[in-house]
Amino acid sequence: MLKFSLICSCSLEHSRQLHSATSDVLSKLHVVMCAVDNLHLKHRQLAGNYQKQRDLNAWNRAEQKRLKGILYLFCGRYF
Repeated sequence: MLKFSLICSCSLEHSRQLHSATSDVLSKLHVVMCAVDNLHLKHRQLAGNYQKQRDLNAWNRAEQKRLKGILYLFCGRYF
């Protein structure tokens, strides 16, 4: 009977340790997932800003080309 009692208490202790380790891992996983979510949000914001800048630069280049064409039409003989 003593042998069975020692096995049960040992098994119970292992179960508690496993539960504690699992809780620690889940807690750390939650922290990592929050960090990844924050990085993903920041990446989306930066990608959006980058795309806006690209679009603005493309528009500015097109506008500059258009204005150069107009300037050439009116003043081409002087350049």
